[in-house]
Amino acid sequence: GGQFAPDGGGQFESDCIGLLNHLRGGQFDRCLHQAINREIKYMHMDVSTGNINRALRFMDTLIKALKARGHDVIINGWSTNVIILNQSIPVKIRESYKRVLVEETPYKRYDNVSNDLLTFQLNESYCRNFWKDGKEKIEEKLSKIIAGLELIGKERYDREIERQNEKERRRQVYEILKAKRDIVQTHLSKFKEMLSDSMKYKKVSDMRAFIQAKQLGREEDKEVMGWVTWANDAVDWFDPLIKKEHPYLDDVNKETLEIYKMDWQYENWHRY
Repeated sequence: GGQFAPDGGGQFESDCIGLLNHLRGGQFDRCLHQAINREIKYMHMDVSTGNINRALRFMDTLIKALKARGHDVIINGWSTNVIILNQSIPVKIRESYKRVLVEETPYKRYDNVSNDLLTFQLNESYCRNFWKDGKEKIEEKLSKIIAGLELIGKERYDREIERQNEKERRRQVYEILKAKRDIVQTHLSKFKEMLSDSMKYKKVSDMRAFIQAKQLGREEDKEVMGWVTWANDAVDWFDPLIKKEHPYLDDVNKETLEIYKMDWQYENWHRY
């Protein structure tokens, strides 16, 4: 790429739209920033003034090389992310420094002094992947850096595929278990209904025998026969084989023999 010029006289020919440099002069002065247009995106770099051009040229070359290999670089806010196999890998370039004692007082003061060594690394708190100046400059390690990033992207892609496969496997297991449980629940519900009906039927048989016994020899007693008529209607309502409608008992739960509908209406009379 071209030369970077703070006054706009040069042009940085990469796909990075903008740049935020944390500039720390020869002595890494604190909080000295140069920002280009606050409304655009920034590539975050942490280098001293003397290494700005070098860092920009390196990033320019790296980004173009990555794009030539079918990858992408996205700048989101102040974060630069390499996209490989749809995996976002945050990266940054920084300069290392050494601490130098500048004031000998009861409270010693140190400054961070540049040592002109650049490091390209993953911008993650648990980062263990980095390439730094040594016998070879990071520019000479460009192919190794790209290969390393592609390996990281492939590993993360494989882990994502593995997670997705495991998620799908667990979903399928859940669906199988749920289907089995639904079948069991259906049969259990039918069994409970049969058990309940058989218990009702037994009670119905007892009640019908009781009705027969009560009316025996009292067929001429109108009061008794009136009760027999009411009792037969009530038993027909309760009988699971007949389930006859009843003008009054239809508001009663046959399982608990408690009023449920009228109780709700009574408690919520003000809604009517």
